[in-house]
Amino acid sequence: MERGGLGRKVSPQISMEPNPDYDVSETLAKIFRDCANEDGDNPNYYINRKNWGKILACATTHSLASQVDNFPLVIFEIDYSIKKNKSLQCVGFVLAVEKARGKNLPQCGHAKDFADCHAINKSSSQYQYSDDCLNVSAGTVAVNSSGKYGHIGIVSHVSEIGQPQVRFVSAWGTDSNQGGVITIQPYILSADEFCHKFDTFIKSK
Repeated sequence: MERGGLGRKVSPQISMEPNPDYDVSETLAKIFRDCANEDGDNPNYYINRKNWGKILACATTHSLASQVDNFPLVIFEIDYSIKKNKSLQCVGFVLAVEKARGKNLPQCGHAKDFADCHAINKSSSQYQYSDDCLNVSAGTVAVNSSGKYGHIGIVSHVSEIGQPQVRFVSAWGTDSNQGGVITIQPYILSADEFCHKFDTFIKSK
C-alpha cells in the first residue's frame, strides 16, 4: 500500500484520532472509522466491498452524519470508489470530502494525475493550483505525484503552536478486501518533511 518514489514515499501509518472540530475531512474520518470497527471486529478499520453494507448502515445513522452537508453525495462517491476498486481509494475519499464542502473537484484519474489536470485548470471558479507548501491551510488538497499511482489527501489542520504541524487525512486503498483505511497522519510543516512528501497543492477559492 506504499505510494511515492524513492525519497518521497508516503505510507499508511497508525492513525491519530479524528477531531471533527478541525475539518469535515476529519468528521468523515470519524464517522467511517467508527462504523468500520463498530463491533470491535475490524481493528484495521478496513472499508471495502466485504463490509461496506454494514458500514453504510451505521454511517447513515451516526450522530455526526447530520452535521455533514450533502451527506448522500458523500456516500455516493465512497460507494462508487469501493465498488469500482474493491476498497476505498484515496481519490474517492477526496472527492467525497469536496462534495461535503459543496464543491465538485474534477475527476482526473489516478492520484498523481491531479498534479497537472486540465479539468482543474478549467474549473478556475472553484479551485486553483499552488506550489506554496509552507502556506497550506485546512481544506488544501495535497498530492504526491511520484510512483505508479501517487497519493492524495486533505490538510485538515495546521497547528500554530511551536513548530507548525500539519494533520493530513487520506484513504489507503488496495484492489482487495484487505484495504481501504482512512488515516490522519502528522507531518512537520517544513521543506524537509511535509514539502518533501507532497509536491502539488489544490486550494478552494
